[in-house]
Amino acid sequence: MIRQRKKPGVAFWATVMVVVVMPLVAYPLSLGPACWLVDNQVLSERHTAIAYSPILSVVMTSSIAKDAACRYLSYNESMAYGFAQVCAEHNYRTRRK
Repeated sequence: MIRQRKKPGVAFWATVMVVVVMPLVAYPLSLGPACWLVDNQVLSERHTAIAYSPILSVVMTSSIAKDAACRYLSYNESMAYGFAQVCAEHNYRTRRK
């Protein structure tokens, strides 16, 4: 007898959402609160620039990504100032290499 393969169930797809999709959404969205923390001197610009280096690299090279980031971060003045500080640190770090 040949066993039929079961199709993935709800538990499988819920696990895929938690493990794969959520970090892909949560990581970019966490840039705003991180920039707010930088502006309020809870996090350092250096450590935040390192942690968000992949996102900052895309933002610095893509006008679409830059526009989206500016729109998202402009909702809160403190996030916008923190973003400027983190971008300055990122630019400083990438030019030194």
